[in-house]
Amino acid sequence: MNPEEAVFTHLNLGSKYSIASHFNAFQLADEAFNASSFGTTASYEKT
Repeated sequence: MNPEEAVFTHLNLGSKYSIASHFNAFQLADEAFNASSFGTTASYEKT
């Protein structure tokens, strides 16, 4: 699930909280370690 999908799912389900359970636990890509947190913030600000 990418940051945009995470924000969409959070809003669509009407959740009060979302927990990134594996956030920053494993390096799975060549992106910067904080790329997903910036992506999630940017995705949320678009809504």
